[in-house]
Amino acid sequence: LMLYTSCRDVINLDLNRSNPKIVIEGQITDAAVPYVITITKTTDYFNPTIPPSVSGAKVTISDDAGNQDSLIERSPGFYVTQKIRGAIGRNYTMRVVAEGKEFTAQSTMPNVVPIDSLSQEERTFGNVDSGTLRLLLYFKDPVGVNNDYRMRVIKNGVIQNNIFLQSNRRFVGDGDLARIPLAGNNLRFKKGDIATVELWSIDKGVYDYFVTLSETVSQGNGPGGGSSAPSNPDSNIKGGALGFFGAVAVSVKTYTFK
Repeated sequence: LMLYTSCRDVINLDLNRSNPKIVIEGQITDAAVPYVITITKTTDYFNPTIPPSVSGAKVTISDDAGNQDSLIERSPGFYVTQKIRGAIGRNYTMRVVAEGKEFTAQSTMPNVVPIDSLSQEERTFGNVDSGTLRLLLYFKDPVGVNNDYRMRVIKNGVIQNNIFLQSNRRFVGDGDLARIPLAGNNLRFKKGDIATVELWSIDKGVYDYFVTLSETVSQGNGPGGGSSAPSNPDSNIKGGALGFFGAVAVSVKTYTFK
């Protein structure tokens, strides 16, 4: 419950100056917990503020087995499921009606790819990194299937905003044992630190969203960091909204640094 409901990614979309757009973000997983859809509006890239929440929307999630759930707005822009449960191989449809417009998205939940193990290695280069520890993730890519992944790290109970992506269409070899260094300025570890790693198995639409989100983030560090505002990431949501909806199978493992 902690990993899927109380922990939330904070994703700030760097946007061109334009009329505000609806942003919908959420996923349904194979964990038996309530699932969350958040609905906000974009802000001006050149004058960023906290994204305003969108209240009063009608949000439903249904699957190809005939199940349907109407989400409850627990707080402004924060919509929570009541009864639907995620299942491997099932196709899910999200429908949102907000401010007189309708938005839909579909996603199929892949098989779980279990984390094989986590380990550590000492970083021995650079004035900052030398002597700190790095986290390594290992998993076995299934043979003969196109697999896309996102990895998320929770360091000492706090979700880190790094975007780690892999795909056996581009990076991980089909059927290989993948060895993924999970590194970043906020992912330097020391003895006693605790890291929880989530390995998300995602479909291509969700993968493409996070790939283009990562590219958007890397285009600049804010106003003045480039000649123009970054473009919006691709979305698998129809109707003109930004964001993503995904059916995600998750493997979780925790590691204590020694």
